[in-house]
Amino acid sequence: MVCRVGFGVIFWGLLASPRLPAQDNAPAPSALVEAEPSYLTHEVVPGVQSSFKISLKTKLAQQQARLEAVDFSIDRKGQISTSEQRDGKFSGKSWCKLASSEVTVRQGQEQIVEVPILAPGGTPPGEFFMALNVSAPPTQGMLENGMKVRFGFIKSILVILRIKGVVPRYDAEILEPKIKVENAVPRVDAVFHSKATISVIARMGMTIRDPDRRIFDRFFLKGAGSEQPDGQAFVLPDNLRDFGATGNRKLPAGKYTAEFDTRAGEGAPRFSKVLEFEVKESDAVRTPPLDDVLSNPEKLILEIPAAGVKFQVVEFKNRGYNEVKLKLSSALSWISFFPDSLQVEPGKSAKVRVGFRLPPAEDPRRDLQIRIALDGGTDQDQKELKVSIYPPGGAPREKSEAPKSVEPSKSAPPSPPKPPSPPK
Repeated sequence: MVCRVGFGVIFWGLLASPRLPAQDNAPAPSALVEAEPSYLTHEVVPGVQSSFKISLKTKLAQQQARLEAVDFSIDRKGQISTSEQRDGKFSGKSWCKLASSEVTVRQGQEQIVEVPILAPGGTPPGEFFMALNVSAPPTQGMLENGMKVRFGFIKSILVILRIKGVVPRYDAEILEPKIKVENAVPRVDAVFHSKATISVIARMGMTIRDPDRRIFDRFFLKGAGSEQPDGQAFVLPDNLRDFGATGNRKLPAGKYTAEFDTRAGEGAPRFSKVLEFEVKESDAVRTPPLDDVLSNPEKLILEIPAAGVKFQVVEFKNRGYNEVKLKLSSALSWISFFPDSLQVEPGKSAKVRVGFRLPPAEDPRRDLQIRIALDGGTDQDQKELKVSIYPPGGAPREKSEAPKSVEPSKSAPPSPPKPPSPPK
């Protein structure tokens, strides 16, 4: 069996069927079986049986769950595959000695399953990997358009089986570094190749300097499939992971050096690669200051009950050449800003907390705009941030959502040292 899914925050994620809109006549897939943890590390002594425990829950009256030990791998895009390993070099699935693969889970009860592990005597020190697939039988459901479907649920618990005694060898290289300049903003991409003997958490930083070695920009590249702010990503031994990011700001016309900087684990040596690139005069075209101010999110979609109160943080990033002073306002008295004015330097960001205190109307549904103006500018120096407000549960949702990643486990390996932080 092969299952694929986006692999998100750091390195542990969910394997699940596409999430369907909730219907009264069908339970949501996540309600069938809940399994924890999503990731764990278990120390093994060759020839000695040990075990780890997992927890199963359900919101249904009763649910059957099936457990299966499988291999897993992660490709350079951060996608997980649970399929047979060709070489079996790091495979530990044959060490799983579950007596029964069928478990009955009842509502309101936590079903603890003990998973025995036995590594053959003489197994060398190192890290080995397996995944424990937790699945539920297919269940009848219905899409928004009335089409009847059957869907199941699979979650994969990723397990690192660690045998003590090996001195980790940290080694890595940066492959295929590329830089493309669009509108004076560099887009950088590279591939992290782990040649370490254990799994690692990889980060990749970027420093851009002019010929006089002055730093113009510094930022982290994002690992493919990662949702971490600094883009860190989990990489198995002898594996690849794509990294990429767009610079924080426009660069003046001229020549620059770009230094890729990465580490392959805690205490590991630093690996770097330097490229030269140029921003041409034709790229460095001056545009109105507000054109270079980006908001995150680009549009606010909120669920607020009538007479309800909600606060939303909006981040404004200045990718232009000059400092900007922004003024936020609304024609509606029940919208407030904390603060209502910002001063943002090139390549930097600033946040505003927007408060909504809805009037006691019968229907809170409405569309409105927040005015963003350049302080001291003309009537042309302004734009709008669109806001859509819905009653609770009424906001539109995509018909197919990618499975979301879970937060890192407390048993996660320590993170490696960060590349140099962006300058203050």
